[in-house]
Amino acid sequence: MTVPTWVSLGDFGHTVSATIVAERLTGANIPNKMVGLGLRGNQRNCSIWVPPEFEAAARSVLAETSVSEDELTTEALSYPKPDDA
Repeated sequence: MTVPTWVSLGDFGHTVSATIVAERLTGANIPNKMVGLGLRGNQRNCSIWVPPEFEAAARSVLAETSVSEDELTTEALSYPKPDDA
C-alpha cells in the first residue's frame, strides 16, 4: 500500500537494507514507512517513503554515512534461521 502524498526515497533489494535505512530515519526523527512484498524476512522489492516536507532532511541523513558491516550483520542476525527442510 503506497501513501500517495508521501515521497519515495527509492527501492531496496531486500527488507534488511530497508530496515536499516528506516531505523536511521527514525533515529533522526523523520517519519517513514516501508512498503513492499511481505515485509518479513529477506523479501525483495521494498521501498521507503517519507512525507514531502521531510524529503530533503531524509536524503541528507542517507547521504551522511553509509551502512557499516556491523549494522548489516546485526540486522541480518536478528532474523530467525530458515528451516533446512
